[in-house]
Amino acid sequence: MKILLVTFLGTLFITNSVFSMGGDKPGPHEGYITMPGTYHVELVDKGNLLLVYLLDISMKNPTVANSRVSLKFVNDKEVEVSCKAKNKYFVCNKPNIGLEKFKEIKLESTRNKVKAEVAIYKLPLQFDK
Repeated sequence: MKILLVTFLGTLFITNSVFSMGGDKPGPHEGYITMPGTYHVELVDKGNLLLVYLLDISMKNPTVANSRVSLKFVNDKEVEVSCKAKNKYFVCNKPNIGLEKFKEIKLESTRNKVKAEVAIYKLPLQFDK
């Protein structure tokens, strides 16, 4: 009985932790949040462009200093697009063909010299339920 209770409580804690990372609601810039490492990544759809914010653990203080971003759109193959630092975020172009042709976006990032795991955004972009 104790094992079941501990397992149940552990599951609640893990589920709560996952949703507290922001995937179920818009981030501070109204974008899609993931936490692929020790910081948050926010992807904001701006029509022909995507903005990427590298945020601290509190989802604040975006930075481009000592940082980089790489975006790949995935279908049968990967299409990498260019991303450039601007102010406190990165500006990334979308591929020339429509996003409906792709199943996901792979986002690789380094924030302040700290590299994260690859963040995967399923397409079409939507918030977790």
